[in-house]
Amino acid sequence: MERMPPTLPTPTCISLSWRNFIATTTLRGSGNLFAEGSLFNFESHAETTESGQQITGNYELIEGFTSCILVDLVDASNDDQHSATDGGPGRRDAATLPFEEVMDVLRFYNPPGDNTHPTNIHEFWDGYKALFPTRVNLVSEVYREHHILKPQPDLVVDSVSIAGGIPVPGQIFQVRRTIRNAGNEKAVEASVNRFFLANGSTQVDLLFDGFGLGLTPPNLTPRASHTAVADVIIPNGTPAGIYTLTVCSDSFDNVPESAEGTASNCRGGDIIRLR
Repeated sequence: MERMPPTLPTPTCISLSWRNFIATTTLRGSGNLFAEGSLFNFESHAETTESGQQITGNYELIEGFTSCILVDLVDASNDDQHSATDGGPGRRDAATLPFEEVMDVLRFYNPPGDNTHPTNIHEFWDGYKALFPTRVNLVSEVYREHHILKPQPDLVVDSVSIAGGIPVPGQIFQVRRTIRNAGNEKAVEASVNRFFLANGSTQVDLLFDGFGLGLTPPNLTPRASHTAVADVIIPNGTPAGIYTLTVCSDSFDNVPESAEGTASNCRGGDIIRLR
């Protein structure tokens, strides 16, 4: 009898099984990579802290959380299903990673002291970091969506100051800022900093001179900092007033972080008075 494609629940994937994951992904053109009865046996996982210490929760017995992680690594739908318990909306669970990568980790990563393959979701994360290190931030973001905390970067602004020039509308002046990775994992992607003047609820974005951008370079390691100076311009027509020179890290959300959108992602510096 011909097998029909499974009907998958939306938007949540919590009821998906490991077998549903295989059926879903193989139907996307990757070919039948598993024979009947030869599926990998993933142990169910517990909710843990980043140091591996188990915290309260009943996730140990829910294999659906494991299959949800595996589905979210390859799908393109961000259902953000646990936003109420992971610090609010905005977590990204649509990594759209190639299914072949997932298979390579399952088949070829040998955990330390074990010459087989990953047998739990933690060893699978270790394997992804070892075989595909540029994906580790995305993979950790998916894990966090499902209550498993893996190391992630956290880009914070340590300092902001005027480095040169006179801050008046239409003229170039220089801003020095220091961005630090306060997290416990490398920030793989480069990130764009936002420069603006703040006066209460009023925010005036500064223009970059020419084609320059306020970039934090890729691969910023934990506890490392990057200090740079940018040429910026206050737009003509900016109303007179007292403003705080402000910089925000990762304004386009290029880097999945452990603390998205927190106060430490932005910092005010020098006071600018426009007449």
